[in-house]
Amino acid sequence: MHTPSIIQGFLLAITLVASSEAKLGINCRGSANCNTFGNTQMAFQLKRAIDGIDPNRWYNNGEHIACVGSGARITGNGGFCAFLQNTGGTNGAVIKSLAHYIPEHGCKVCGSVPYFYPQGNNNVDDGELTFNYVDNACTKDEAKLC
Repeated sequence: MHTPSIIQGFLLAITLVASSEAKLGINCRGSANCNTFGNTQMAFQLKRAIDGIDPNRWYNNGEHIACVGSGARITGNGGFCAFLQNTGGTNGAVIKSLAHYIPEHGCKVCGSVPYFYPQGNNNVDDGELTFNYVDNACTKDEAKLC
């Protein structure tokens, strides 16, 4: 008679653990190159470049919004860029409203902020603005809009 109670308790515990796992929200994750070059101001530099964005310009998923060079010759055209993922695209005003969250979260180089973070949705699966290393940055030098 105790066996069903033990099994039910075990299943309930698994269900509670699984339902309490949060989706990946605002974070400082990215390429292995995010920790390679020693510049701890990349996220702030990208945010500062995005501050000058045209609020009406439309950006699509994967399109580079702003980039900053890595400062390392070995990367060729590589650098750190801001771009959208898993969205239908958006305008510069929305991008500007999201960009500051990444350095404010403590991210020094790479990171992502959920698209609907300001509305209380902290799930990057619903879209995100990402700062990450790319092989084909629009600049090898100072941060600039692409």
